[in-house]
Amino acid sequence: GTVQTDYRCFRINVTFDVLKLHKRLTKGDGRLFESPTLPGGSEIVCVKDKFCHINLYTEHKSSPKCLPPVFQSDAPCTVFGPVESEFFRSGIGTVCHSDIAYSTGGLAVGTKKDICFQATQDGETRCFLLHIIADSKDPCLSEPCQNDGLCVALSDGTHSCICKLGFYGNSCEIGAILKEPEPRSPEPGAKVNRN
Repeated sequence: GTVQTDYRCFRINVTFDVLKLHKRLTKGDGRLFESPTLPGGSEIVCVKDKFCHINLYTEHKSSPKCLPPVFQSDAPCTVFGPVESEFFRSGIGTVCHSDIAYSTGGLAVGTKKDICFQATQDGETRCFLLHIIADSKDPCLSEPCQNDGLCVALSDGTHSCICKLGFYGNSCEIGAILKEPEPRSPEPGAKVNRN
């Protein structure tokens, strides 16, 4: 049989003043993190012996468009991306999305561990606090976000949806209505072709 070992959802608990926020490094072509990346110092709740997904969003520039984030930790991880993404709630248009699958194998329940990422080499640095918990029900397992929205599991057992561009609502269930341009009359004196 098939064993499912990984989910697209992750658990987070956004907290402030837990860690000192690390300063931004913006040398050269250093890029910044963009919304909806968690604020630096946030606590990310991860399940013991499963992959913990950390979604990072970085600046999209003309050349090269997307660069991978730099991982600053000794723990094993896999980086998926970066890929170009558009989100309705961010209000900034196109961003570069990377999904970091961080292995929690070998970490005991209750462990709290700092991990840091740079948006790119010489880019902004953000650090998070991983908190390892025992297995619990995943609110994103039922895929509650519609229209390819991203489900974010919250530490209180609920979820939040980050909607793709053109959709909104608690579950990204509402599509934006794009208004058609109004037809214009020909300018006075213009020739009109009638076939």
